[in-house]
Amino acid sequence: MSCSDHRPHRSVPLASISIAILLLGALSACTSPSRSGTEADSTADTLVVADTENGVDSGGPDLMRPDTAPGVDSATDSADESDAPDTSVDTTGSEERKNDGFIGGACTSNADCAYDGGICQLESDGFPGGHCTKECTKFCPDSPDADALGTFCIAATKMGGTSGGLCVVKCNFGAYPDGGCPQGYHCEVDERIDGSANWGVCVVGSEPKWTPSECQKQLIARGETFEIGYNYKSTEGTSGSVCDVKDPVHFGPVMSGVRFVNGNGDAVKLYGRCALALAVSKTAEWLRDEGVYETIHYGTYNCRTIAGTTTVSQHGLGNAIDIAGVRLVDSESSCGTSADCMTDGVCENNKCKYSWTVLDDWERGVPNPVTVPGIFLHDLAFYMFDASIFVIILTPEYNEDHYNHFHVDLTEGASPFISK
Repeated sequence: MSCSDHRPHRSVPLASISIAILLLGALSACTSPSRSGTEADSTADTLVVADTENGVDSGGPDLMRPDTAPGVDSATDSADESDAPDTSVDTTGSEERKNDGFIGGACTSNADCAYDGGICQLESDGFPGGHCTKECTKFCPDSPDADALGTFCIAATKMGGTSGGLCVVKCNFGAYPDGGCPQGYHCEVDERIDGSANWGVCVVGSEPKWTPSECQKQLIARGETFEIGYNYKSTEGTSGSVCDVKDPVHFGPVMSGVRFVNGNGDAVKLYGRCALALAVSKTAEWLRDEGVYETIHYGTYNCRTIAGTTTVSQHGLGNAIDIAGVRLVDSESSCGTSADCMTDGVCENNKCKYSWTVLDDWERGVPNPVTVPGIFLHDLAFYMFDASIFVIILTPEYNEDHYNHFHVDLTEGASPFISK
């Protein structure tokens, strides 16, 4: 049944899982309706009719696809997957510099840029604190340090050169809240040297300095790491309609301490509106407090129209995410083997871990779920609704095309709606 009336969610803290084992015994996960195959949703764009009355996006999910923005650097040697600022301290200059010893780091000689092809652009030549770089033709290497900032190859003329390309770091407001770049450098959106992508990068010069939007300021206040995105206003796959991603950012893959992985199991940055990043951050905060350490999603941005219409999907606006499941640990549990955990639980380091998915654990057609996984997923959906984090929340109760995920979006001007 689909309805839009308010219904309070029922809180089921993870601490209650251990008690639930005693009360309910080993619980069997709900089985999903029989299907012709696991790729049933892949044809959703041609099967779905938009629900224009409720203003919802009933397009299918981006199944098993890496979540990438147009032109995102997907090269294997330059994954652009840094998810947090470097916490190392550089004493060069008046501000802490990130990427110590690597591209974007401070330096006084080439020896300080300890990587293949490292070049130090000296302070005496106009680069405050010195600047480690490297010549490039398309891609730049990323540091093996998981906390390092991402890199990008731009025209050397942007950084005092005369020809070719030079490597710089991407603007990062988690690392540099005051403008996204170290002192003496500013954030601007530039093309990759070959014109294949655009990204917010740090180039020399104190002006113009990027001013964070109000939404970006909120992300900064929440301690989230993000990079400035580019609004490509693509029309690919829309027959002329524009996929207009306002205030675009690259965020994650870790939000509020929760790691987001796509359908392939890869943790890569997500692309979308800043408002979406903020909503994901708030949702992740609740998930983290409930013991979730990893969330499975089926993508954010996908430039397309809602099937049968010329209306751009909320995914095409960078305004939606499809949530497929969670992985969590019961911090209150104590186990010796997996047999001490609930059904499908795994004992690791004497704690029970679980993987709950919308496909396997949503209790379809049951208004008041009875299994622990079912109650948890129900509570997640209603938390996002009751806390007004998302405007539209489509569960498997909405239609067959959402049998394995929650579609949640921020449709502007729509009345709040949740299917249940």
